[in-house]
Order: sequence, then C-alpha cells, then structure tokens
Amino acid sequence: MPLDLRVDDTRLERALATTGGHNLFAFPAQSNFSAVQHPLRRIKLAQTRGWSVLLDAAALVPTNPLDLTRGHPEYVALSFYRFSKMFAYPTGIGVLVARHAALEKLPRPWFSGGTITVASVQGSRHFLTEGAAAFEDATLDYTNIPAVDAGLTFLESVGLDVVHERVRCLTEWLLDALVGRRQTSGRPVVNIYGPLTSDGISPRTGCCCNLGAGEVPLGLSTDELDRCFADSGDRMTKDEFGRCLEGGTSPGAVRDSLGLASTFADVHALAALPGEFVR
Repeated sequence: MPLDLRVDDTRLERALATTGGHNLFAFPAQSNFSAVQHPLRRIKLAQTRGWSVLLDAAALVPTNPLDLTRGHPEYVALSFYRFSKMFAYPTGIGVLVARHAALEKLPRPWFSGGTITVASVQGSRHFLTEGAAAFEDATLDYTNIPAVDAGLTFLESVGLDVVHERVRCLTEWLLDALVGRRQTSGRPVVNIYGPLTSDGISPRTGCCCNLGAGEVPLGLSTDELDRCFADSGDRMTKDEFGRCLEGGTSPGAVRDSLGLASTFADVHALAALPGEFVR
C-alpha cells in the first residue's frame, strides 16, 4: 500500500501558532519526492496567523497550472532546471517571484556584484539598490536566459493542459503496473512512496534533494539515527549509513519523472524492470 506522506492539518496549525518576530512558512506545491500536491489554502492559513509564505512551485509547474488567485504568497520559487523536464534546456536558472512589499522584509547584511549603489570601506557602509536588483548577486546568466523564453513559447504551443493529461495517463498506467508486481510469496515488489494518482514520474535515486523524505517513508526513528550517527566519527559514506541502519535498510528511493517527452514505450520498459526482482 502507498504511504500517506501528506502533512496533517492539525499538526500544521499547531506549528503555525508560533507568534512574535518575523516568521516564514515555506512549503512545496508538489513534493519532489512523492508527488503529493499540498493544498494552496495553506497560504491563507499561515498568513492569517501572521506568517509570510514562500511557495516552492518547482516540482508542480512543469506539468500543472499554478493558479495564484487561489492564494497570494509573498514569494514563489521556480527552477528552470525543473522546467528542463519539459524542454531539456537550460539548467542552472531559477526565479524568485516576490511582492514588492515582501522584498522590503528581507534583510541583506552582505552584498556582492551589482547589488549596491554605494559602498565604502573606511565608512563601513553600503547601500543596496532598490527592488529585485538588490538580490541579484553578480552577473546574470544572460547567455542562457533566451532559452527560457524559447522553451516557454514551445510549451505554450503544445499546451500545458495537453502535457498534464499526457503525464497523468502515463503515470497512472505505470503506477497500476508497478503495484500489480508481486513476489511468489504475495509481497509487493515495489513500495510506492506517495499517492497512486500522482501527476508527476526520468529515474533518479537517493533522497532527491529532500532530506526528510529519505527518512519518514522508510520508517527511520530518531533513536536509530542517533545511534547510527553516534558511532560515525567525522565522516560517513552512503554505504556506511546503509550498513548501520537496522536490517541494512537502503537510505533512499528511486524517483521516475515523466514529462512532455515521455512515451508509452518509456513507461512500459520501466514497468517491466521490477520483474527481474521477482523471486
């Protein structure tokens, strides 16, 4: 059975009860590990409790529309590396969409590149430029930026709704095929870390840049991790980490990301792979 990796609303409301100071609630519109899509109503929930909100939309927007009329976060983070799942280029470019008033809340005690108008060594002062330019360190990757425009234009010509429906159909077929794989003992060959109606699946292994996701689905306890790290010294490899866990649990998963270029032949080949592990 798939694990329910959604954040419980009751626990979230308790966490948001913290008051005083400047608080930032950051959450993904879609998990990059499990493809769970979290409700955008949580934006208003946090804001009514005095929190600013950073919405991580990097995993959602390559195959899903993002309707910001359903919530008005102060900040939205996008990665065009994630967009490369759609049109393959470029990597290394991202964007932070922010309200003007929200930018004024961000302290910037350091500076670099063209983020300042005036700086003085003897006077020990510097003055940031106004608006977004104060947060752009050094020179932008201007040689790759035109590729973003070309890629988005291509995606618009295809239609995001078409991409979404294609990925949905391929993903659901793949999930059905994987869940149906069983050992001769009846045990499942594949454990699904996420819902069985995911909207998002190229293979990638590890924690997928999501530290907690490598622990919660595998059932790793704080006591087990504390014991493991207590004997680690100053260095630890991934193999050593796996060996120190109870039962030699593999600390990670395989993620399969489907996109515009994915075909049925791709998912059919992937669905056949677990058959090699049937005993």
